[in-house]
Amino acid sequence: MTAQAAPAVLVLAPGGRDAAVAAAILEAAGLGALPCAGLAELTARLDAGFAAVVAEEALEGAGLAGLLGWVAAQPPWSDYPFVLLARRGHEGAEGRAAERLAARLRNVTLLERPFRPGTLASAARSAVAARHRQHEARDAIAAAAGAADRLRFALEAGGLGAWEHDGLRDVFHASAACKAVFGRAPDAPFGLAELFAAIRRQDAAALRAALDEALAGGRDLAVECRATWPDGTRRWVELRGRAGARGLVTGVSLDTTERRDAEDRLRRHREELETLVAARTRELAETNERLRQAAEKRDQAEAALLHAQKLDAIGQLTGGLAHDFNNLLQAVLASFDMIRRRGDDRAQLERLVAAGSEAARRGATLTAQLLAFSRKQKLDLVPVPAAPLVGGMRDLLARALGPKVELRLDLHEAAGAALADATQLELAVLNLAINARDAMPQGGALTVRVRDHHAALGPDMAAGRYVEIAVGDTGTGMPPEVAARAFEPFFTTKATGKGTGLGLSQVYGMARQSGGTARIESLPGVGTTVTIYLPVAAGPVARADRPGEQGQDLAAGGGALVLVVDDDPAVRQALAGWLATLGYRVAEAADGRTGLAELDRLRPDILLVDYAMPGLTGAEVARAARQRRADLPVVLATGYSSDAALGGLPTLRKPFGIEELAKVLDRALAPAPAAAAS
Repeated sequence: MTAQAAPAVLVLAPGGRDAAVAAAILEAAGLGALPCAGLAELTARLDAGFAAVVAEEALEGAGLAGLLGWVAAQPPWSDYPFVLLARRGHEGAEGRAAERLAARLRNVTLLERPFRPGTLASAARSAVAARHRQHEARDAIAAAAGAADRLRFALEAGGLGAWEHDGLRDVFHASAACKAVFGRAPDAPFGLAELFAAIRRQDAAALRAALDEALAGGRDLAVECRATWPDGTRRWVELRGRAGARGLVTGVSLDTTERRDAEDRLRRHREELETLVAARTRELAETNERLRQAAEKRDQAEAALLHAQKLDAIGQLTGGLAHDFNNLLQAVLASFDMIRRRGDDRAQLERLVAAGSEAARRGATLTAQLLAFSRKQKLDLVPVPAAPLVGGMRDLLARALGPKVELRLDLHEAAGAALADATQLELAVLNLAINARDAMPQGGALTVRVRDHHAALGPDMAAGRYVEIAVGDTGTGMPPEVAARAFEPFFTTKATGKGTGLGLSQVYGMARQSGGTARIESLPGVGTTVTIYLPVAAGPVARADRPGEQGQDLAAGGGALVLVVDDDPAVRQALAGWLATLGYRVAEAADGRTGLAELDRLRPDILLVDYAMPGLTGAEVARAARQRRADLPVVLATGYSSDAALGGLPTLRKPFGIEELAKVLDRALAPAPAAAAS
């Protein structure tokens, strides 16, 4: 069947490419598809189509009066088939709404999305076939009606089938043709008694009443009777008449058996169609249920696969973390051992302290990676001058790269300020530099370039102005299949224990969270360049200070009493030493309940509490403390908790330095500004 000769199926699906996809499925099934732009066009084209495929959302909130009026006004032979594409989830209110809509449209096959193309094609074929059968029934009715009209015309033109009732004398006269309708011979007597005897008792009573009403009120008479011929043959006879002058009712008789038989055949055909449609609907429902169940053996399989992948990723992560933290601990332990052995050598002491501090900083960097990966760390997006920030990292990058790698900085000082988290941006550049160093085991050159970039609209970038931070190396490079996966979490080409596979994924995640993106270009034997694109920010520029570079002026504690609540004795000891150095008095508690008891006894000026403790968490201790003293300043120290759990309290993110401790305590103890007079 060609596309031009194929039965037309109307399609109304306004969402995305739904109409085009449905039309393609129907065309592939050998059916003609006619997409409609809206409900009005669909209603106007219903007479031209054999069926209609309609998305449920196309009927929501739309004026359905025209469509429902067309459906209600269909002739008796017509029951227009609709295929309604319902949303997934038929048990809730949406499902009931779809069912109510289907009931108003009458002949509806519900298909729950998503479905296979074959399911839609099968439903459309069934609907078209049903419409074909309806057209056949229409033709049969028309043929039967035509035959009845021709018979009536022949009887009237020949004066056949005439009868007359004299109401005044209660006498009935029938022509030979009228007698023949009742199976009587032309010369057989056929008065009222014979007439009523020839028809069933119930119909005789109806005819008697109709004759009386016609005589009394001048009404037209129209009665259809079931007649029995002398030989037992049963026929349908229609009597029509009109009352005239002098109590006479004249009329004609018509054998309507053929029309009645056609109507009976149509009724049975319609019942068969309804049974067929109901059976097909049940089959489709069963098919949808099987598809739903199959989609659940697939979801479960995907979940099992994902679980296995997570376990594999955790194994990779554990190995990488163990290696990195062992290296950091080795550096710290070695520094402390040398400090203990050579504490009298001031120059050596400073070098060892610097080495231990750098190891602790690397540990904080690795922890920050993990926090960002677990989405427990929130980016503090502010305008950051990218060129000065990278310039300030020159010494740090040089130390990280080592003597074999030449560091080149190409910094456009006129580049705009980037909307970014300064710490995370610095961490991203350092990660890229370390990755580049590992890709150049024999040495090479590393170039860090900062400049403006004007981007056109792309799949991962909005059109506009960006700051471009590119880190390129002259290392081994990557083949395309490896470069395509470089930003995936836990993906690494390094040997087991040599990396976590988090670095590049965190670079990409930081860029996307900041409103930009990251891209990678690499060629084996040539090198790799990773470019970060960050939106240019408006507003005042944030300082690009790095940890350890803050000023050395520390706020004086003024003898205020600080209650430190922390379950780790080493942390409590370190905090107590810092606080004493800052001029505070210090009291300690090893858990939350002890801290609350000390709070009632000592009446401290401020509470410094760790978040993660056995028993009561820091947030719970803070709430209980505020119930006792609403004006008590509380500062939380945390290494991993999400912002939502902290309740908006001032927070110290571990690891922190003495300068940050001094600033946070100073702000917490500062008096609140006086309220404006009302």
